[in-house]
Amino acid sequence: MNEAPFWRKLGTAHVLTDRYSTLYIKRVNSRYHLLWRRDNPLQSGFSTLGKYRTLREAQAEGLALMQEPA
Repeated sequence: MNEAPFWRKLGTAHVLTDRYSTLYIKRVNSRYHLLWRRDNPLQSGFSTLGKYRTLREAQAEGLALMQEPA
């Protein structure tokens, strides 16, 4: 049985994790940034996947990205 991923609060960020990847939402100024972390030691850090006006929009996009294709 495969459980759907869910958002959880971790410090000032929201985190969505499945068995393959992890997404983060962080508020920067007045926008919510949907981020993913690069694991490459030569280019470590975060990359922005999108900027959203509301947390709800960012969470919905993150869940859509995590959906496994049917």
